[in-house]
Amino acid sequence: MIAIFSACIVRTVEKIEYVPSHIKFSQLVRNYPSTLHCPCSKFGITYDTFVTIQVNFHQVCSSQYIQQTWIDSIFNQQNMLSLSSDDFRRTLSFFWQVIAGFCMMSNRTWIDTVTSFDASRILSPRATAEEVVRNQVQADLNNYIILAQATFAHSLLAIRRTTSANQIISALATNFYLHYLPTDLDSSESPKMSPRIFNNCSCLNIAGCPHPATFNDNYNHIVTIPGLIDDCLIIDGTLSSTLECYYNQTCLSLLHPSLTIDVELLINTSNKYFMVNSTMQMLLDKIMIDEMISDIRFDLYYSQCNPAYCSYSYTRRLDVLFIITTIIGIFGGLSFALRFIAPFIVAIVLRWKNRRVFEDNVEHVMPTQQHQCKLKLPF
Repeated sequence: MIAIFSACIVRTVEKIEYVPSHIKFSQLVRNYPSTLHCPCSKFGITYDTFVTIQVNFHQVCSSQYIQQTWIDSIFNQQNMLSLSSDDFRRTLSFFWQVIAGFCMMSNRTWIDTVTSFDASRILSPRATAEEVVRNQVQADLNNYIILAQATFAHSLLAIRRTTSANQIISALATNFYLHYLPTDLDSSESPKMSPRIFNNCSCLNIAGCPHPATFNDNYNHIVTIPGLIDDCLIIDGTLSSTLECYYNQTCLSLLHPSLTIDVELLINTSNKYFMVNSTMQMLLDKIMIDEMISDIRFDLYYSQCNPAYCSYSYTRRLDVLFIITTIIGIFGGLSFALRFIAPFIVAIVLRWKNRRVFEDNVEHVMPTQQHQCKLKLPF
């Protein structure tokens, strides 16, 4: 009965592991996730001590299309004065200058973002499971990137809205142009500044007048360029454009029939996130990051945490050693108790027995005396 009772008892066992390795810690996390406690030697650990982040920007940012050699070549190959104002090739070199600027701004934004992230800390009063650490690092990194993207987008939008609202005149005369009225050709009147009109849309419109980019070929045919958008301001047209023409050799040759340098096409399979028809606005919304690879070294995190010990507890039953110890303890306790109270029990029993003997003797003596008294009386 005692053995059965001891086997049913659930008892808590507490253990301490001193200076555990990160491998031992991982084992303890798997076995005792709810009771494990490993206080870190430092409260905050900077991310740069155990996290490495590598990003790959959109391939255009590492292509020759944003190099000054390419920009100069497409600027010099055509006489801008000989092209009509509607010919997109007049502003094509500036289109690529804007994209080169976007790449530079995206790279600078990323450097600032990752610098701030590396200097921030993961608050870790105690060692945390590897999965939890990875999730927290990824969540914090995503928050930094989202903040950087939002700041970048708001700054760019503010510049565009300020430029449009103030009707700042482009030096390329893409939104306003200077001219004399037909009736004032022989007068001394000053020339007039008028907004350009595209398909009944005036560049006085703060939203601009986006329309497909075109150019005139050698036969004076109007050719629409796939993916490219023209607008009142170069920056607005660039943001609405895609780079799909530069993935296609036929389109590239049609747009640049007299190239003086060799250029490589953009490759669709090189894109990890973006598509061929992704607009520049879509690229900038992600600060042009096509792929991000983060290397989170849990062993380095754990070495920074450096817990002096880990304590944990667990419950168990049917412990043979505990059952044997309990039985021995119970019998040992009974033996001690009996040894202590046995003299009192014996004394009580003897006292009770002596009393019974005395009472029996008294009862035996009294009838004998009464009989003797009766014999002495005369008849």
